[in-house]
Amino acid sequence: MKEPLISIVMPTFNRAHTIKKSIKSVVQQTHKNWELIIVDDGSTDDTKIVVDNFNDERLKHHKLDKNYGCHYARKYGVNLCDGDYLTFLDSDDTIHIEKFEKQLSEFQSNQSIDVVLCNYYEIREKKKIPHNLSNYYGNCLSELLISSGPVFHTMLINLKRFTCITQFMNDTFDHEWDFLIRLANEGAVFSTVDEYLADWIVHENSISANATKEAETFQLVVETHKQLIQTTVGKKYLSDHYRRIARLWESANNLKKARLFYRKAFIRSSINLKNVIHFLLTWFAYPKIIYKLLTQIRKIRGLNDG
Repeated sequence: MKEPLISIVMPTFNRAHTIKKSIKSVVQQTHKNWELIIVDDGSTDDTKIVVDNFNDERLKHHKLDKNYGCHYARKYGVNLCDGDYLTFLDSDDTIHIEKFEKQLSEFQSNQSIDVVLCNYYEIREKKKIPHNLSNYYGNCLSELLISSGPVFHTMLINLKRFTCITQFMNDTFDHEWDFLIRLANEGAVFSTVDEYLADWIVHENSISANATKEAETFQLVVETHKQLIQTTVGKKYLSDHYRRIARLWESANNLKKARLFYRKAFIRSSINLKNVIHFLLTWFAYPKIIYKLLTQIRKIRGLNDG
């Protein structure tokens, strides 16, 4: 019996210095029936040379005529897939050698599953931070509305259940949280391999290391799904998300937007002590000296959860 084909979509832009390691982590998989669709989003470096050096017909390089953005490149790649299952991998992240094999085994053990996740490590500033996703099981819409846990390359999606996966991909921005909320809201059933099978590498120039980009994207996701968040899990969690957005705008040194979202958080949950403190501070124009003081207190106490 032929092994199922897994399609991996890899959008990339000027990542010749990192893409080799990412591709190698796919080539080394114990499950061998896969296609790696590399969508080169207008790179001007040696990306194609690096890809061609692998000399593997399972690697399919598609060069776009200009830089359209990650959301366009990812969707473009999905439309080229021939696989039974789909996953994503950014060109600076890696997966462990048994990831595909173990996720496929989970599908085989339960025919009702639509998406299989896995635990992953976040590697940031030489720190290795574990992210356990074992609570994502069944139709976990509530869990997804509360937390933005999974990243793109933790997932494996059964394309037999979702023949038009691009309908769940936003046309204006690219974020796994938005994508998974849309899948779950459509009734997707999730499961998780309770092993650490992926590494998320956060570089200085990645979106997650860019405070402004991270704040903008997180804000877009929350504002897109705010009604669903409020009606499904309640105002408290919408307030928590607004407070996190405010914290991100603080990190981006945009105190005007920080004030705005602390006020939004307060309106949704005025009895929350953190909301009260920050709301009161906004009345004093939230000067930078207070922001710096709060940042130091958080570092000392380890209060990095909002």
